[in-house]
Amino acid sequence: MRLFNFIFLCCLLFNIANTVNAQSNIIVLNNQKWCKENLMAKQFRNGDPIPEAKTDDEWRKAHVDGKPAWCYYNNNSNNEGQGILYNWFAISDSRGLVPEGFHVPTIDEVEELINFVGQDAGFKTKSITKWEGLVRVYQIEKCKEKTENTPYIDITESCYNYIMKNSSSPVNRICKDIYTGGGNNKFNLEVKPFGLRYFNGSFHGNSREKFLTQNSNDEFDFDCDFSQILPILGVTLNDNSVKRTKDGAEIKFKNDFDEFKEEIFFWTGSESGENSAYYWRYHYRETEIIRSTGSKGNGYAVKLLKD
Repeated sequence: MRLFNFIFLCCLLFNIANTVNAQSNIIVLNNQKWCKENLMAKQFRNGDPIPEAKTDDEWRKAHVDGKPAWCYYNNNSNNEGQGILYNWFAISDSRGLVPEGFHVPTIDEVEELINFVGQDAGFKTKSITKWEGLVRVYQIEKCKEKTENTPYIDITESCYNYIMKNSSSPVNRICKDIYTGGGNNKFNLEVKPFGLRYFNGSFHGNSREKFLTQNSNDEFDFDCDFSQILPILGVTLNDNSVKRTKDGAEIKFKNDFDEFKEEIFFWTGSESGENSAYYWRYHYRETEIIRSTGSKGNGYAVKLLKD
């Protein structure tokens, strides 16, 4: 009897704590009450633990078996402040993922939010900072000499800072304009970028660096053909993290940049098929909120709506 009472008390305290936390960061938009912070529950409403799937094999098995799972982004508990990632089987579990009085929004409720905020809904609900900015880099002597025909490339801001820090060449010929990927947070929802996990166990979303040349729509991963970019800048790097591949055609960098820059995916409570469900997504290059479908085995964040 004492054991039963103890378990009952633990479940009660868990639900109270989660509910209080959710109630304390409510943003009212039209007739909807949104939680500003992302969900961080590791137990179902009845107190059962949600299995944590750390390894790729564990995450894949949860997908194949149709079982609930959660993880930290990159399996790093330091990332918990942004929330944690859940597969959709955790969303739909009958034991209840979210605190009493809240629910995971349906795709229709997300559409209602977008219609209320209006055009550029993504920009108006994104945080001002945290999103990766683009840097337009010009190879000229002085910034005031820029013209529409001045050669340039677009790179990420952290890459620009890395080049400036580790360059062994004069950098006074390089001038930049910064384009932020953030929003204006007009509606105080303050959505920040986060990562995702695919059903096969791999993480994505924010640790890669990309480069865009002026005359091409091709994107180069950070560890791809960097030799096409550095000569345009007139920069050579002398850092130990710079290495050439076996064929000598590429330059590779260790990945030591800040994370959480590119995008965030949120689950909805709406299925789109036997193996898929709807999500809503923010991206640093997009001003709108993107809606689409993803595998139920993917790991996305969860933002709650009050009943």
